[in-house]
Amino acid sequence: MYDAIADAEWVEDVVRYRFQASTWHRYDLLDGFPDGFLVLGDAFCSFDPIYAQGMTVAALEATAMGHLLDDHGPSAAVQRKLARVVDDAWAMSTGGDLAFPGVEGRQDPKTRIGNAYVPMVHAAAAYDTKVGTAFARVSGLLDPPSALMRPGIMARVVRQNISPSVAWPWRRADGSAMPPRRSSPGPAGPAARSSSLSRAGRMHT
Repeated sequence: MYDAIADAEWVEDVVRYRFQASTWHRYDLLDGFPDGFLVLGDAFCSFDPIYAQGMTVAALEATAMGHLLDDHGPSAAVQRKLARVVDDAWAMSTGGDLAFPGVEGRQDPKTRIGNAYVPMVHAAAAYDTKVGTAFARVSGLLDPPSALMRPGIMARVVRQNISPSVAWPWRRADGSAMPPRRSSPGPAGPAARSSSLSRAGRMHT
């Protein structure tokens, strides 16, 4: 990469993004959803761009919408099915953020288990190509997060993590736990950023 950019010239100033929260507008939970109307993309659910999930989820939504419209069902039913497309990506991005202190949101047992397990996957993926491939496929939304919990993958993760040759990147020098490096799915995001976990159907605007 250095060789590729060593002689490059700036084309514009560096710009920071100021993303305040991941937001899921729960139109799928509204009563009396208007027929002939659908909401997709960022208008439905927007993600912290650091996860690189927004365009992929929007494409998956569009693909799902094409199949669903062939059934000519009511818009409310289609919108509810589109929510299922969002669900895994939402759980990965917002659930991982909850591993950081200062991030507000409810941590259910599933989230706590995931945030404890994913750092082990990160460590194993550095040494085991099968774990690395499985992690990459889940991160790219090709496979569901449950793929990382398959017995064969879990056995590899455990084996790598009990090996003395494996570095434990989520441990400080004194042995205390620390969040792993930012990578989806799993703990990520600045500690001060909040995620709008509107699972009860509240509209976050």
